[in-house]
Amino acid sequence: MFISAKAYFSNKIDYNKTVLIRAETALPQEFIRIYKKNVVAITPKKTGALRRSIITQASGNQANISWRSRYARAQNEGGHNGAVYRNYTTPGTGAHFANIAYKKTMAQMPAVVRELGLTK
Repeated sequence: MFISAKAYFSNKIDYNKTVLIRAETALPQEFIRIYKKNVVAITPKKTGALRRSIITQASGNQANISWRSRYARAQNEGGHNGAVYRNYTTPGTGAHFANIAYKKTMAQMPAVVRELGLTK
């Protein structure tokens, strides 16, 4: 389910009722799902280790995406120590893959939000 909301009632000593409404959304999980789909295809691949090193976590209203690989940052920046990467082994991959996938995912999110019935 995309959104859930629950009402909680608790008795106080004076028997007044307190209502707590908690709404949860799966939007961070949807962002992660779409982002991973977008980023894997454009992540540089020689052995596939960089693609396999993606770590995702949805917590509350946040989505965290990172890479375990020690060279992920250098690959995303297009080089390190003054060297510039130019020869990528897989066509369509290259520098700034994390940023490109982020922009593509953000452009797709309004349609996802509409599709899930959060806006018209």
